[in-house]
Amino acid sequence: VPASVLNPFYSVDNGSSWNVWAGSLSLGNLTSGSSLEVLIRGLLSSDALGIINNVASVNSSTFDNFTDNNTSNASTIVNTIADVYVTKLGPAVAIPGKDMVTYVINVGNNGPSDAREVILTDLIPSVILNPMYSLNNGSSWNVWSGNISLGNISSGTVFEILIRGALSSSATQAFNNTAIVNSSTYDPILENNTSTAEVKIKTADIAVIKSVNVSNPKYWSNVVFTICTINNGPDGATGVSIKDILPAGLKFISYTTTQGTYNHNTGIWDIGSLNNGSYVWLNIAAQVVKSNTAIINIASKYSENEYDPYPENDFSNVTIHVPSAADLGIKKTVSAKSAYFGKKLYFTIIVQNWGPDTSTGVTVKDVLPKGLRFVSYTTNYGTYNHKTGIWNINLLPAHKIAKLTITFYGVRSGKKINVARVSSKTYDPIIRPGDSKVSSATVLIKRPKRHYHPHHSHQNTVPMQHTGLPFAALIMAILMIMGGVISSKKTKK
Repeated sequence: VPASVLNPFYSVDNGSSWNVWAGSLSLGNLTSGSSLEVLIRGLLSSDALGIINNVASVNSSTFDNFTDNNTSNASTIVNTIADVYVTKLGPAVAIPGKDMVTYVINVGNNGPSDAREVILTDLIPSVILNPMYSLNNGSSWNVWSGNISLGNISSGTVFEILIRGALSSSATQAFNNTAIVNSSTYDPILENNTSTAEVKIKTADIAVIKSVNVSNPKYWSNVVFTICTINNGPDGATGVSIKDILPAGLKFISYTTTQGTYNHNTGIWDIGSLNNGSYVWLNIAAQVVKSNTAIINIASKYSENEYDPYPENDFSNVTIHVPSAADLGIKKTVSAKSAYFGKKLYFTIIVQNWGPDTSTGVTVKDVLPKGLRFVSYTTNYGTYNHKTGIWNINLLPAHKIAKLTITFYGVRSGKKINVARVSSKTYDPIIRPGDSKVSSATVLIKRPKRHYHPHHSHQNTVPMQHTGLPFAALIMAILMIMGGVISSKKTKK
């Protein structure tokens, strides 16, 4: 029996029973005119090809004078058939620019014959970069050129091929990849000669929305920026972070968030994972430390593992407009704590602009109390009206000092309290602790120990002011007094 016939058995009872064929069989004595039928069968090997020849020969101890019919030859043409198939599996979803896509391809032969000259073809999509293949379960890798010859595959045998590559960041939608297997051996079933795997792009649209509680905050006041991060899906997002670093003019105070942590030095809000349809909040409290300016604060998506189909909503910004500010301080002093009637004294009022900007419309209200008489004033800024008590400074640049000196004297005894109040049209924050917008000075006016004569001239005193009484009336009064004296003397005589 040819080697391509496997496990041969024989039967001498027309197939009722079978025994292993050893290559020869003793049939004993065969009477003249009789015959014996022997059946031999076996499984044709899957690698059998072409024509199979089988020769049977018979011999006897009795002399055979005609040996030409002692052999017989049977030829069988082998019709090879091999049902080759391919199956392909890939990841269900992948992240562009992040994931390696690995396909597992199985090429098998359902027989019955061996499949010869088997070729696997797989045109890898362009979004998979630098494809490589392995025939030893990933122990070694080679460049994939688009097809590979697997040689002959025995019936019932399966080959596993791995193909992998990096998924390009340019991948924006799901893509298919098809593997095809062919053989030179006739294949009766072609439907299983191709297999397609679909890879979906993991997609998560992250949106950033930013707002502020006060759009026009005052200098040195606090504002709260709120950043809302939303996952519009359709998939969950991982590795999500937002960058929001405070610009110049804002000083970080604190933050609160519903998820993750915020580092104000780097500006990174590390959120992590965010399910489809979920949103999280970050509140950043900051102090406004710059005036007369517009400050733009931007929040933008810093990282995300998944593909984001709408990058235009990955950032958001708000602008705050900070008006000018000038911190004014006022200080009032008096040249002496006490003085007698008529003695010259000086009130000194100093207004200082601590900045940061020029102060506009600056005025000081300082009305002399009753019992103090105005003499004169000097100032380096503006004018002073002693009747209204208004010192109109108007513009006072940052870090400049305005000074007003009022000369006066006392005409009525007692403690005199003089108050000065400063105000301006520019926002006036309290930057320096202890700075006041009101200042006062107190002076005690005393009666002199000797009789005070309004016409008596003393150093550092103010002479009695002209009363406006007519000179003629004074002469008339003197004459009347003298007339009365003379009349009195005559009467006594």
